[in-house]
Amino acid sequence: MLPVVGPEKALYRDDDDMVEKLPGDFYSTRFYTDRMIAYLKEGDQKQQDKPFFAYLAYTAPHFPIQAPEESIAKFRGKYDDGYDALFKRRLTAAKRLGLIPADAQGSPPNPDGVPWSELSPEQQAIEARHIEVFAAMISDLDHEVGRMLDYLEHSGKIDNTIIIFMSDNGYEGHDLRTSFKEASDWADACCTNDLAHVGGPDSYIWMGPNWSRASSAPLPLL
Repeated sequence: MLPVVGPEKALYRDDDDMVEKLPGDFYSTRFYTDRMIAYLKEGDQKQQDKPFFAYLAYTAPHFPIQAPEESIAKFRGKYDDGYDALFKRRLTAAKRLGLIPADAQGSPPNPDGVPWSELSPEQQAIEARHIEVFAAMISDLDHEVGRMLDYLEHSGKIDNTIIIFMSDNGYEGHDLRTSFKEASDWADACCTNDLAHVGGPDSYIWMGPNWSRASSAPLPLL
């Protein structure tokens, strides 16, 4: 039950009761979907065709960035050419699709950033794992939203349901080490962030400004 900032446990409630222990295979994106579908099924049994309001507040892909190993494995090696190459690909694709002007330059490099080519092989491997985990979180979120839509379709509700998807901000553009000392200190105290642990339940990482710039290539920071 790793909190955003420790050392207390992350706070979870089940109705009015505080949750003291989570299941061993707990992953919030999947668990929240399971619980919401269970609520809707219960409502179906009790209320039949009465209207309902459901608020499903996923926390992914908020930091700390974590995902199941099998989800991360799907993206292994896909970003090994680094954040500078990804920036160029995303910027080119946005121009090709007509989303931005053909002469757009994209956001400038992070002033404190290090070009991908200047990182050591070990640093590149760890950095690549960051974006692999982030991609896994987004992919899992997409899958779980799909499960919700499937349930609404199979239960005959999809054509009479308004669905609103919102997100609080874009890619996280801050540097854990320089932007939020309390979180940085907690990451050092709670977790292990070497290559073997990145993305696991005992790691604490952010996406970071370099991958954030690459992922939102036309736009600066957040």
